[in-house]
Amino acid sequence: PYTMSKHAITGLTRTLSLDGRRFGIACGQIDIGNAETPMVANLNARLEADGKPAVPVMDVTCSPLSPLILVSSVQVLVLL
Repeated sequence: PYTMSKHAITGLTRTLSLDGRRFGIACGQIDIGNAETPMVANLNARLEADGKPAVPVMDVTCSPLSPLILVSSVQVLVLL
């Protein structure tokens, strides 16, 4: 369900951005990749417990004290 819904949103965004042009409608999508979320944290904990490498998490923040991007940070930036 996760992958299907992710690709569905991408397809909807592309269709709306192309079809909406003639009406002056713009549409974009922000894809934050492997943000630090409970789903990724749980996945990494299970992987590490099995002796496997963790999934890399995006490092795009400017603060050296917080190297992982948080979903709440993206929400604030989008609303600016």
